[in-house]
Formats: sequence, structure tokens, C-alpha cells
Amino acid sequence: TAGSGGGVLASCNVSVYTGQNHFVTSTSTNQNGVYTTSGMAPGTYFVRTTFNSGGYINQLFSSLVCVSCNASTGTPVTVTGTATTSGINFALVAGGSVTGRVTDAAHANTSTNWLSGASVSLYHSSNAFVGGTSTCNTGTFTVTGVPTGTYFARTTFNSLGYIHQLYSGIACARCSVTGGTPVPVAVGPPPPALNLALPLGGATTAPRTHGSAPPARFHLPWSSATRRV
Repeated sequence: TAGSGGGVLASCNVSVYTGQNHFVTSTSTNQNGVYTTSGMAPGTYFVRTTFNSGGYINQLFSSLVCVSCNASTGTPVTVTGTATTSGINFALVAGGSVTGRVTDAAHANTSTNWLSGASVSLYHSSNAFVGGTSTCNTGTFTVTGVPTGTYFARTTFNSLGYIHQLYSGIACARCSVTGGTPVPVAVGPPPPALNLALPLGGATTAPRTHGSAPPARFHLPWSSATRRV
């Protein structure tokens, strides 16, 4: 449910983990906010929400904020025999958001140079991942469900050969995110737009001259396997 008002939340993803923080299974809430996992072996597990489209902060059972967390730090949930363990409920609280746009640095102010499909990620000062998303066809992005705090943003993927950037304006192939500009986030209106103008990167090539050896080629062996469950 929603922590404020108690309304049910549909299509929220809920995931189950072992005590070693290994993923076991996941499911989504129905139109009544109810979820059920099945086929669980007897044992002790930990449960958390992992996705919602309403901008709510994900939680670890019970009532612990879990944006980037070890699931085994939550309250253990015991599954016994074929019985159903009920009452593993979540009341999610609305979070803040971060918005912005990713563009081609050479033509950052023209609509024809918005970069779609570029990934943008938020991090804690400890370099722990908080959340991320991809830009739409207008180059804009919005990361929602962010707890109040101070974060750092960077691009992490694009398929067009642009150099990744740490907000604001710092090339970041491999970098510490704390070298960027801090981004304060609170519930309510998002902070000013984080605009990242990416320069196009270079490429490497190996020209072949007369008499030189041809490019190396790799021939990988093919194998197959069968398995019965």
C-alpha cells in the first residue's frame, strides 16, 4: 500500500532473497495490491520491493528503506512446509525525483541532437548505486523514488560513441562519482534539471599495410549440452 492514505499499489515488483543475499524469485502485486510467490522451499528468506512506477521508495521487510541494500539486513521470513506465510506487507513512502536531458555537446541546444537511449545513474557518496533510467526520444530522463539526501549523477551507457560524463561537465570513463557536483534531493519538486552534454569520442583502428599480416581471427569451438529437470 501507499504509506500516506493507504491506497493499494498495483504492479509493484516484490523479490525474495536468501540469507546470502542471493535472488530466489519475484512477482508483482495485482490490482488489489496483493502479491503471492509460489514453489518456495522451506527455509528463511528476506523480502523487498524492487520496482514501482509511482515514485515510491523501495522497502525491505519490515519498513526499512532499501534503495541499495543487502536484503539479509531485513526481518527474516520463515516458510514452513506447504503453508503460506502471510502478512509480509509494505507501506511505501513517496520519494523525490531527479530530471534532466542528455544531448550531443557539439549541438546541445538543438532538438535534432537530443540523445535517446542513454543510461543515467544516481549514486551515494560511497559510490553505491541508487537508481537509474534511460533517456526517451527527446533526450530527457527522470529517476523517481529517491530518498531525501545528496547524490551524484553520471551517464553509464550509450550506443553512439559518446564519452560518458559525470554531472556536471566532467568526463567519466572510470571515475569516483564524488568528483562531480552534488545533487540534493527531497520529496516535492525535483531539483533543477541535470543537463549532460556529451562529447563524441574517438575510435581506434589497426590499418593494414602491404605485406602485413591479416587481422587476427578467433575460431571458437561449438559445444552443446542437454539437461533434464
